Amino acid sequence: MREGKKHFGPAEFEYWDKMSTYSIIADRNKVYYNFQKVRYILRHLSGYELLSESILEIGAAMGFVAGAMLSGGTIKKYTCTECGDGYIKFLRDRWHINADKAKMDCLPYPAQSFDVAFLFDVLEHIRPSERESSYRELSRVLKDKKRIFINNPSMQNKSYHNKDFDNNFGFAEIEAFAKSLDCQITNVSYYECLGYGGEKIPNYYHFIEVTNK
Repeated sequence: MREGKKHFGPAEFEYWDKMSTYSIIADRNKVYYNFQKVRYILRHLSGYELLSESILEIGAAMGFVAGAMLSGGTIKKYTCTECGDGYIKFLRDRWHINADKAKMDCLPYPAQSFDVAFLFDVLEHIRPSERESSYRELSRVLKDKKRIFINNPSMQNKSYHNKDFDNNFGFAEIEAFAKSLDCQITNVSYYECLGYGGEKIPNYYHFIEVTNK
């Protein structure tokens, strides 16, 4: 059982570490995040029995979903990845989670390690040229019977990201993702929430379940 080929993406790591400095204001003990979105994600997840599942969260950021999930019960296994060192430090200091520094196309785990994957605001940040390899690598570390939960922002939302790291990812791309993992889209919920820091500009998201169970 091999692990993913280890290599690094300096541009991605540098970008996400820079983004973490905008999100985490250490000298004022403050964070800048969309907590309303986190609440919607957790509400959707509460409809599933996940305590007995091994979970992989790709791009956990500051770990607000992970922290809530882990505080709500004894989960069999919860593993996080991140690209930004600032986020990795926050995950360790705030939640005592040791996240692995990795992109989705080179995950440092043996094959068939996880039952469930969380991809919350992640897929739109993968370069189109790396989508196929990233999907293949995710499929490798998931078990044959798998479930993936996706939170995907609407393309009409205001983007706060560098255009090199924010790629159009609509429902056609979600369907292609599901097909590549031999799964089906089994549940889609559409919701609206305010922007970062309580901005009065509404943001729109799809919460999606993809599975072959």
